[in-house]
Amino acid sequence: MTKIAKKIDGYEPNMDVRVNGKEVDPLIIQICKKRQLESKEEIESFLQPKLADLPDPFLMKGMDKACQVTSEAIETGCQIIICGDYDVDGVSGTALLVDFFKTIGLSPKYDIPNRLKDGYGLNFNRLNEKYDFNSSQDHLIITVDNGISANRDIASLKEAGCKVVITDHHQPGTEKVLADAVLNPNQLSCNFPDKELAGVGVAFYFIAGLRKELFDNNGQMAGQPRPNLKMFMDYVSLGTIGDLVPMRGANRILTRSGLEIIQQRKGVAALFREANILPGDMVCSEDIGFQIGPRINAAGRLGKAEIACEAIMSSVRSSALKLSKLLSQLNEERKGLCLEIYENVRKDAADEVAEGRKIIVVRGDYHFGVIGIVASRLVEQHGLPVIIFSEETDNEGDVKLKGSGRSIDGVDLFELLTSCYSTINRYGGHAMAAGLTVDENRFDEFYEQINSKAGRFDCNRAGTMDPDTIDADYSILQLFKNSSLISDLCMLEPHGPTNPQPIFRDTGAQVQAISGVGEDKKHLKMVFGAGTNVIHGIGFGLGDKSKGFDLSRPCEVIYSLTMNRFRRPHQWQVRIHNIKHNN
Repeated sequence: MTKIAKKIDGYEPNMDVRVNGKEVDPLIIQICKKRQLESKEEIESFLQPKLADLPDPFLMKGMDKACQVTSEAIETGCQIIICGDYDVDGVSGTALLVDFFKTIGLSPKYDIPNRLKDGYGLNFNRLNEKYDFNSSQDHLIITVDNGISANRDIASLKEAGCKVVITDHHQPGTEKVLADAVLNPNQLSCNFPDKELAGVGVAFYFIAGLRKELFDNNGQMAGQPRPNLKMFMDYVSLGTIGDLVPMRGANRILTRSGLEIIQQRKGVAALFREANILPGDMVCSEDIGFQIGPRINAAGRLGKAEIACEAIMSSVRSSALKLSKLLSQLNEERKGLCLEIYENVRKDAADEVAEGRKIIVVRGDYHFGVIGIVASRLVEQHGLPVIIFSEETDNEGDVKLKGSGRSIDGVDLFELLTSCYSTINRYGGHAMAAGLTVDENRFDEFYEQINSKAGRFDCNRAGTMDPDTIDADYSILQLFKNSSLISDLCMLEPHGPTNPQPIFRDTGAQVQAISGVGEDKKHLKMVFGAGTNVIHGIGFGLGDKSKGFDLSRPCEVIYSLTMNRFRRPHQWQVRIHNIKHNN
């Protein structure tokens, strides 16, 4: 392959990076260096992640004990109950564990709380009512993506005679967890190197350790066929991309491997078919983040997460298609609720910004299941952390405020809430997303305290795109002429935090056509180039940019690549992040 002769953005590539014997385009090297990958070895390892580079499961604190407790429970015939969460991470992790135990000949049960009635995490009363812990049957409770802060319910389960294994990735508190075993890479003195696994990633490492316990070294299933762990990695891809954890290290290796088999399972393939993505089509992280993940999440947000779990585990094509269509219907319902809430809160949010607040905090009679999505939209719009509270009245007439928050890079939302713990009933989450409950009579105190505490963070990110986020100056026409380069760019997949999709700037783009499209013309459609040599582009939420646009003048476009899935055959197009006329 011929190297680009000129320097790119002032960087002169001086290393021969190869993947499968093929020289990598210098632009890819530049993008990798923007991701703090410096050496030839680091870049090649990043572009071609290998399962052999995954950390040993038994580096995770508690793995020996978790495997021992589970192995003993299997040997004594305990009923295994998987207790998951209702988001895409928890649902995919639940499906992974259920599927693994079925594969080795067991009959596990699973329980996912109703987000609207039960709230988040373990609930002893609900589980006891469903499974009757006073019966002669012994039970092993295994959590996925929750449980690290559920000591009260864990204590009740232990008193009822249950064994409890916690698998979670949320930040632990200072109190010792009362479970029989705890897997969480964020525990103190845990030597596992990748601290930012998704919940499904922790669950995957659990089955990796458990497989070794059961099938190796004279384990109780030694001599029987060992299940191939790669067959469960599609679940890991769904949950890891959906939970927006950093896409480095083990997360990247597991997710990339999962994308290779992402449509082999009938249930998952049916979900992709709903998004017009068929077996054999290339799947990007963007497809999961914007098409598949929202469908899975929609069920949980509307209190029906078990539908999503059954859908992705389905092994019968007719059932898979039926459940996938139902998830699409629930997603449309979710979109309607989001739009309604957004219209109600956007003025309050704008007022908060106008007052110079460092964090946007609003409340109202909103559907709790979707306020997190609206918070994300406001974060994108204003460049500030956002918490939206849903007002709920309990049976005694007391008002409880259940909130969902989203943050920005540089503002640790979990740390921020921890600094306000005296005004909060309960909270949980991580740096970028969290949930909390506040008594109505403590809201004003919470409001003032969190605004005061937010002042120590840099919460003024709004405005034009930071030049540091632009990976290179590159002409749209030149990029689309270079199919080999586009192929190389795909090696950067999967994208996510710490490995965002590459952003380019074309300082002299020629626009052939421009118009507003969609409901209320809120999106922007553009055609670049001249004559028959044209490239299509879409700018979500940028419809107003079409007004008064002068087609005779070149312009500056901030853009990335995206796949147009609207109709077949699928084609690459430009996703427009910003556009302006040159001076």
